[in-house]
Amino acid sequence: MAPRAPLRRSDAPSRPLVRRDVPLPPERAPRTSQGERQRTGTTTAERSATRGEIVRFLRDAMRGIEMSLRVPGSHGGGVSNQELVGYLETGGREFDRVTPAMRAHILAAITIEFENATRVPSMRDVRKAIGKAAVEWIVKRFHNVVRDVPLKPLTERYRKEKARAGYGQNPIGIRTGKLVDAIEERGKYVITDAD
Repeated sequence: MAPRAPLRRSDAPSRPLVRRDVPLPPERAPRTSQGERQRTGTTTAERSATRGEIVRFLRDAMRGIEMSLRVPGSHGGGVSNQELVGYLETGGREFDRVTPAMRAHILAAITIEFENATRVPSMRDVRKAIGKAAVEWIVKRFHNVVRDVPLKPLTERYRKEKARAGYGQNPIGIRTGKLVDAIEERGKYVITDAD
């Protein structure tokens, strides 16, 4: 048997041309989920954001902001909750300090909240979520769950006074717990753009 000559391009079986302007019949059309259809539009009005776009937006929203805690209400004895937070700060107990660990927690919390959205969230919603996550972190600091801020120890005199009053088992920063309750219920972080 004589060897066969290799096929030339002109000898290859031709494939039928596929016209791009004619839709495929339903049985041959590729199957896509509703989520995929939402994310594949071509214009801004048709297309929703990808997870990557949302995560990048959230990272950018966390950069270049300053946060400060506001706690409305009175603690009693003529002292406001806000003044008491200031007293704690001047005494070496900065429960409201913004640290890298706190920023990482906030970014993780807002990413979990918004990453599966189909649209980029508004800055108002993002800032609200940032404030909520920041307050959660502060409450954890008071309850000694996170320790990213060094706290000055209590003086021996105050420690004994706190124990005599029946609050010796409470961590630094908590005597009766009224301030922490106020922070958890009404505390807000004011978020401003850094200069």
